Amino acid sequence: MRLRAIDLKPDDKVLILGIPEAEFVRDAAARLMHGMLVVIGDDEAVGAARREFRELVNVMCMPGSPDEIPWHDGFFTRVIDTRAGAWPNPDRVAAEISRVLASGSGSPDATRGLSPAL
Repeated sequence: MRLRAIDLKPDDKVLILGIPEAEFVRDAAARLMHGMLVVIGDDEAVGAARREFRELVNVMCMPGSPDEIPWHDGFFTRVIDTRAGAWPNPDRVAAEISRVLASGSGSPDATRGLSPAL
């Protein structure tokens, strides 16, 4: 799935599990004029992503694991999973996604075709 296929609203609060390609993040940030994008990944990848996206004011990159998402309940309106079920504990990840996804927001978007690039 490509980002253009994901219907983002300008005020969406989007969580991305894993660090996707830079083009994906830049395109999403441009489409989220009044929203925000939070990307979580391992420490090394997050360091590289922070350097890559430092000029994007609506993008936050933070270390974390998808089976313990470091955010409060019901915050995000969209969740994009770059590994789409390929995590070591997919049931725990699914539970965490449900926890941080705002009620009425729908299902997470699986973007397995997006390769982690950073």
